[in-house]
Amino acid sequence: MTNLRQSFKAARYHKRMTISLFIVFSLFLLLLSYISQLIDTQKFTLSYLLGKWDQLKHILPQFDTELNNRLGNSNDLIMAFYEHLRLLILVCSFIAFFFISLYFTHSRKEEIYSLNYIGIKRREMLPRLLLELFFPIILSLPVIFCILLVFHSHFLNESIQTNQKVMRHYFESEQMVPKKRENVPVTNTNESEKKLLPYNQTSILDVNITNNSNSHVFTTLLTNFILLCSDLIVAYTAGFYCYTTFGLRRRKLVV
Repeated sequence: MTNLRQSFKAARYHKRMTISLFIVFSLFLLLLSYISQLIDTQKFTLSYLLGKWDQLKHILPQFDTELNNRLGNSNDLIMAFYEHLRLLILVCSFIAFFFISLYFTHSRKEEIYSLNYIGIKRREMLPRLLLELFFPIILSLPVIFCILLVFHSHFLNESIQTNQKVMRHYFESEQMVPKKRENVPVTNTNESEKKLLPYNQTSILDVNITNNSNSHVFTTLLTNFILLCSDLIVAYTAGFYCYTTFGLRRRKLVV
C-alpha cells in the first residue's frame, strides 16, 4: 500500500510524463479497437454476403456457383491484412514505448543515482517505475470505453465503409458477373429482373450491421488493453535497462 501511494505521488509530480504516456497509450488503444471492429465487421459481412448469394443462386441457378469459394478466399486475404495491421500497430507501439522509457529514465537519472547510492538495485527500482505507469494507463481504459460508447454508431459506420473499400480491392467487381452454365434452365427474364431489383454490383456489397452490445465492446477493449499493457511492460523494461547500461556508464550501477 505504501509503494502504491508513493507511486501515485510520483505520477502526480511528473505530470508531463504521465499525461504524455496517457495520450500515447490511449491513441494506440483506440487504433487496436478500430482494427478489432474491422475484423468483427468482416466476419459479419462474410456471413451476410454468403446468405445474399445463396438467395441469388436460388433465383438464378445459372449464376456462378464458385462465388462462395471466391468470397472465402477474399475473406482469408482480408483477415490476414487486418492481422498484419494489428501487428504493425503493436510494433509501432513497442518502438514508441521504448523511446518513452529512454526519455523517462533520462529525466530521472539523478533519482536513479540516489536510489542506487542508498543500495537499491535496478531490479528493485524497475517495479516501482512500472507501478507509476499503472495510473495513466488504467485511466485510459474507461476513457476509451466511454468514447466507443458515445461514438459507437459513427465508429461502426466508418468501419463498414473502410471494410467495403478493402473488400472491393480484394474482390474485383468483374468476378461478380454471372456466367452461363450448361444444362441449367434459364428462368423467365421478366420474372428474374423483378426478383433482382434489390441487387446490383454496388448494392451487393452493402451490409447492414447492428450495433454491438456494450459487453462485447468492453470485452474487446479489455483484450486490446491487456495486449497493449504487455507491450508497454516489455518495451519499458528494455528501455530502462538499455539506458542504465549504456547511457549511465560514467557511474556504475548495481544490478
